[in-house]
Amino acid sequence: MALVFCDSFDHYTNPSQKWDLVGVSGIYPQIQSASVRTGAQALEIANALGRAPVFVQKNIPTQATYFLGFALNVINNSIQIPICEFLDSSQTQVGLFLDSGGHFQFYRGSISAGYVLLGSPSSQALPFGCFHYIEVKVAIDHISGQCQLNVDGTVWLTLADQDTQYTANPLIGAITISSWDLGFDANNFQAFVDDVYICDDSGTSCNTFLGNIQILCGMPDANGTANTWTRGGTNLGTNYKQVYEIPPDDDTTYLEDVAATYIQAACYSGTTAAAEPVIPFVPPSSYADGQGFFPVDPNTGSPWGTSALTAAQFGVISSDGSIDRYLFPILPTTVIIAAAVNMRAKNA
Repeated sequence: MALVFCDSFDHYTNPSQKWDLVGVSGIYPQIQSASVRTGAQALEIANALGRAPVFVQKNIPTQATYFLGFALNVINNSIQIPICEFLDSSQTQVGLFLDSGGHFQFYRGSISAGYVLLGSPSSQALPFGCFHYIEVKVAIDHISGQCQLNVDGTVWLTLADQDTQYTANPLIGAITISSWDLGFDANNFQAFVDDVYICDDSGTSCNTFLGNIQILCGMPDANGTANTWTRGGTNLGTNYKQVYEIPPDDDTTYLEDVAATYIQAACYSGTTAAAEPVIPFVPPSSYADGQGFFPVDPNTGSPWGTSALTAAQFGVISSDGSIDRYLFPILPTTVIIAAAVNMRAKNA
């Protein structure tokens, strides 16, 4: 499976649209445009009100090992807080503390029910007030568990042969990025998060640290060679315009296939077609988001080149074979890690 989630925060405004659980205190977390690393928007997490934990949580297929990457710009932090946590599904297996001086330390267990520190704090301290790229690896096991922290591509913490399993379940099923306040006091924590990825260690690509990456959001700017879905809502005259909106306008402009029961992201490169994910996205009765990933060019089986990515068409294919695909503008990049298609749909 390898790459299972990514987020640029550039194409929507409500965190609950793409994250499965959102802990809210006041207006936080919020997607904003004042402080960003890449693109037009980023996530702001803050705990100025105290007490209520602020977090976003992504539920993921259960695996023993996961990698998390995100750009982090800490503005204020006056106490030790968990900046991210790896859960079995509802309970924390392993988390990563960030203290007021910018030092990180791993821990096992629950903030509310008791935790055990793992290893020592990082000797390096994260400078506040600017973006740095944080990458975390956690492997769950009572005896041979592993934890690693990379900052801007450099290893800051590495732990081997640790007890990283807090629950009876030796797996990870959810990941949070948070601003929990251990003392439930007014912490005045504030940070911005951008360019998030989550991957596991399976497969042959995108199955380890991806490095100091950027996640670029592209919107379709022309129809591709197949557009068989029907325009619904306000008819804008051409299919790609029905799905070109930030944020999504849901029932105002859309495409529909009344015979479909599921959809997949579709990629057409050269003479080759591919559909992801392997387990199709089955939308519920209200709008939900799914993703499909193409870590290599399906026409060659090799990493994407700029010209191939520019020429490729991306879109959706439904259970009855109906296809809608589009062209996208050239995105500025040097090395292409993967292409991803975000699908927002409901089963009406």
